[in-house]
Amino acid sequence: LISELKAWEDSRNAEKASINWMFDVDGARRKLNRAYGNLISQN
Repeated sequence: LISELKAWEDSRNAEKASINWMFDVDGARRKLNRAYGNLISQN
């Protein structure tokens, strides 16, 4: 498994692959706060 992941990682890095995020940091914080803020307040 480790060698397969390394091969995949090397391939992605060679392609200079990137992620097209659909929101910025502030948007992510808002979404995560809505989702996880309720869980934290319940504990």
